[in-house]
Amino acid sequence: MLWILLPALLFESGIDTDYHIFENLFLQIMLLAVPGVVFCAFLNGYIMMQLGFHHQFDFNSAEQSFLACVILGTILSATDPVAVVSLFKKLGTDKRISTLIEGESLLNDGSAVVMLDLLLHIVVGLIQSQSLHGGHSSSATDLVLIGMRLFLLSPLFG
Repeated sequence: MLWILLPALLFESGIDTDYHIFENLFLQIMLLAVPGVVFCAFLNGYIMMQLGFHHQFDFNSAEQSFLACVILGTILSATDPVAVVSLFKKLGTDKRISTLIEGESLLNDGSAVVMLDLLLHIVVGLIQSQSLHGGHSSSATDLVLIGMRLFLLSPLFG
């Protein structure tokens, strides 16, 4: 569902955003979006571990179970304030606050997708390294390259 619905939401949010206001608020938007997603994903993962959701996953180690909870937390932390933005438009709120919320939502979704992809690579690498087939785990260099590829190429395709 994330891969099907998210591109349409990102396109709609990106096409409606005022570029000049977005450019002026870019630093504030980035500070809200990227650290917010990381913090919420790990907080959600920690809460799920404490509530016992990690027993739902059939993994061999606590590390893999925690990462699975963080993956679920990443998916849950990608919020989309469509109702808030539409309410701002109806009320005639200042365009800067509307752009701030909409821009944060846009980059929030994008950073959640990047984090989700990185976490999936980590979990798959851990599973392969522990399997009987003797696979290899993802190194830090691999993860940095994957993250940079997503970070640099996504705006080009977007």
